[in-house]
Formats: sequence, structure tokens, C-alpha cells
Amino acid sequence: MKKTLYLFILLLILGVIFMTIVGRQQKRDRLLIPEGYVGWVVVHFSVPGAAALDMEEGFRLIKIDSNGEAFTSSALIPGEGYYDEYFYVTADGIRRRVPNSYFGAGGGTEGTLDAGQAYKSICSFIWIGTKEQYEKMGRPDLDKKC
Repeated sequence: MKKTLYLFILLLILGVIFMTIVGRQQKRDRLLIPEGYVGWVVVHFSVPGAAALDMEEGFRLIKIDSNGEAFTSSALIPGEGYYDEYFYVTADGIRRRVPNSYFGAGGGTEGTLDAGQAYKSICSFIWIGTKEQYEKMGRPDLDKKC
């Protein structure tokens, strides 16, 4: 009986360790958004001549301008299973996490293709604001921004 209990506890501990390792999401992007910004945030990737993204604590650091955009020569990292962070940043550089309730309208990725069917431009976008703010502002034609 004792052996069975010890074996059960050992398997339980190994299972928890395994699930922790397998379930961990990879860090991807940390967006720094001007304090008080409400609207669509658009990140333009693979832009020739733009600066590459800096790294911070395993995240790519994306600094959003007052128009809600950022341009980088770094490539988009597509797919799921990644962890992104969003912060409002004051003029003094103080960061405050964007509330989870601000992501209700979603986001996505858009791109334009050249004649050879390769991406000429690609961008990622996400709504930052409440659902009520989204309903007042609506969804612009994001295709024109990419």
C-alpha cells in the first residue's frame, strides 16, 4: 500500500512538471503603447530600412507611436502558442499593463502580395480599448494601413 502511494505521488509530481514545461507559452512581443491611447495598434513588419526590434527579458520590444503604429525590419512571428504583453507607457517611462478587458474587439494579420505571390508588406493589428469605445469608433479599413 505504501509503495503504491509513493508511486502515485511520484507520478503526480512528474505529471505536474511535464505539464508546466509543455504548457508554457513562448515569449514573443512586448508592445509599449502611449498612455491613454485608444484605437487600433498596427505593427508593420519586414519594412526595408526600418530598425530591427530590440529584446527585453526574452520579448521583442515594439514601441508604438502616438498614431498607434510601429515599423520594423524584423519579421512577423506567426502562429499560436506565443505570449505577448501590452503596456501603456507614460511620458516619464512608467509602464502600466493594458487591462485584459481592452482586447474584446480582437485583432489579426493582413498583408499584400506582389505579382510572384510573396508578401510585399505584412502587418499585425489589435484593438486597444473597451468594447464600448470600439462600438463608437468602429473598424477602419486596415487593409489600407498595411
